[in-house]
Amino acid sequence: MTCRPPLRTTTNGITKDEIAEIITHLSFYVGWPKAWSAFNIAKEIYTDSRK
Repeated sequence: MTCRPPLRTTTNGITKDEIAEIITHLSFYVGWPKAWSAFNIAKEIYTDSRK
């Protein structure tokens, strides 16, 4: 697990589906490799928030 500062995505109510839509939309601007990295980070955040 990567050490990251706490993010407010889950506490502000952004769902897993919403963050996936945001990253998919941004992937056309930043490129798929960076978007894929963002998906992996989001996966860590939403997996950790279930604990």
